Amino acid sequence: MTLSVWLAALSAAVFLALGLVSGGRRAKHPLALYLGLMCAGLFTYNLAEVLSVVEGADAWVYISRGAAALTAVFTFELFVRFLGFAKRTSTARLVAAIYFPLVALIGFAPLVASRAREAGEWAFPITMLVGLVPMLVTLVWLVVARVRSSSGIERAQAQLAGGALLLGVGSVLSDLGAMAGLPTPRLSYGGLLLASFLLAALTFEARILRATRTTTLLNALVIALVAVGAQVLLVTSAFGRTETIVFGTLVVLLVTIGAVAPLLGQLSEQRAKAAYLATLGRLAEQMAHDLRNPLAAIKGAAQFLQEERAQGRSLDSHGAMLDIIVERVDRMERGIADYQRMGRVEPAMRPTDVGAIALEATTLSSSLGTSDTKVEASVADGLPLVSADPDLLAFAFENLVRNACEAMPSGGTLGLRVEKVRDHHDDRIRVTVSDTGEGMDARTRERILEGFHSTKAGGSGLGLTFVRRVVEAHHGSFRLESELGRGTRVSLELPVRS
Repeated sequence: MTLSVWLAALSAAVFLALGLVSGGRRAKHPLALYLGLMCAGLFTYNLAEVLSVVEGADAWVYISRGAAALTAVFTFELFVRFLGFAKRTSTARLVAAIYFPLVALIGFAPLVASRAREAGEWAFPITMLVGLVPMLVTLVWLVVARVRSSSGIERAQAQLAGGALLLGVGSVLSDLGAMAGLPTPRLSYGGLLLASFLLAALTFEARILRATRTTTLLNALVIALVAVGAQVLLVTSAFGRTETIVFGTLVVLLVTIGAVAPLLGQLSEQRAKAAYLATLGRLAEQMAHDLRNPLAAIKGAAQFLQEERAQGRSLDSHGAMLDIIVERVDRMERGIADYQRMGRVEPAMRPTDVGAIALEATTLSSSLGTSDTKVEASVADGLPLVSADPDLLAFAFENLVRNACEAMPSGGTLGLRVEKVRDHHDDRIRVTVSDTGEGMDARTRERILEGFHSTKAGGSGLGLTFVRRVVEAHHGSFRLESELGRGTRVSLELPVRS
C-alpha cells in the first residue's frame, strides 16, 4: 500500500477511537453527540477509501462518498455549537441538514442503480463543492468572530477549531476539485490525519469529553488500530469473495465490541465518579454561598454584645441582637436540612402556592438591586396548588432574583410572571423571571448550565445549575433564553398534581 493509504488507515483509526470515547459517554451535552456522529462518518469515509484501493471495488468509493456528504451535516452542527452561534445560524443549519443528505443520495445511488454511476462521477463532486465551500467560509467567519470577541483559553480553543476546520474540510475540497477535473492535488489523506490530531487536542482542551482520561483514549486508539488493520487484512486476503468479506467483517465487529466493552465500563465508572464529585462540589459551594451571610450576621451581633459586656454595660436592652442570632441559626439549620434533601434528590412534597413563593422572592430586589431597579410582577388569579417542596422552590426563586439583580448593576426591570399553561393535556404552572441586563451570548448560554462557569467576578457559577436541579427534582422543565445586550429570561414549568 502507498503512503497515502497508510495515512488514511491511521486517520480512520483515530476517528474510530474518538467516536468510541464520545459515543460511550451518555452525555446530555450535544457537543459530545455531534462529535461522535462526525467521527463515525469520517471513520467510514477513510476506511472506505482504504478498502477501495486495497480491493479495487467501486462499491467502497460510493460508500465513502455518501459518508462524506452525511459527515458534513454533523461537522457543521458540531462547530457552530462549539463556537456558540447555533441560534444565529439556525437557517444555515436547516439548509445543511436538507442539502447534504440529498448529496449523500447521489453518492450512494450507484450502489443500487448502475445507471447512476456515470452521472454520479460529475454530479457528486460538483454538488459537494457547492455545499462545502459556503459551509467552510461560514465556519471560518464564525471562528474569526469568536477569536476577536474572546481572549485567553477561549481564543486558543477557537484558533484550534479553525485549524482543524481548514485542514479537514480544506483537504477534502482539494480531493473534490481533483474529482471535478480541476488541477488540484489530493490532500485529504494527510489533511484529515492532522485534523484528527487537532480535533483530539480540542476535545480535551475544551473538555467536550469530560471525565475522559488520556489513557482511555490511547486504549481506544489501540483497539481501533487493530480493528482497522484486521479489516484491511481481511479484504486483502478475501480476493473479492463477498461472503468471506461479510462473514469476516462480522467477526471483526464482534471482537472489537468485546474489546471495547471493558473500556466503556471504565468510562462509565469514570463518569459516575466525576458526576458524584461534581455534585458534592456544587452542593458544598452553594451551601457556603448561602450560609456566608447568616454567619456574618451572627458574628456581627455576637461581637457587638461582647463589646457591650466588655464596657460593663447591661445587655438587657439588646434582646434584638439575640433574636438575630437565633433567627440566623434557625435559617442555617433549615438550609442544611434542605441541602441534605437536595443531595438525595428527595424534595418534601406538599401542596404549595407557587405564585406566593415566587412573589415573595421578588422582595429581595429591594436589598440586592439599585434604586433604579423596578419590579413588574404578574401572578394569575386562581392558580391551583402544586405538589412541591416550598423551601427548595424558595431557594430556586431567590437565586433567579439574585442573578437578575446582579445582571442589572445600573438598574433595570425585573419581571415575574406566574401562569397556568396546558402541555399535552397536562396542567403546568409556568414561572418566568426576566431582566433587562447585560444578557449572554450563545457560547456562554451553553456553558452556564454546566456549573462552575460564571459571568460575575467571584461568582461560583452554580446558581442556575442549582435552580435546574430543583426543577428536575420536581419533574419539571427548565428553559434559559438570553441575548447579549437584551437581557435574560428563565422559565420554569412545574406539573400540577393532586
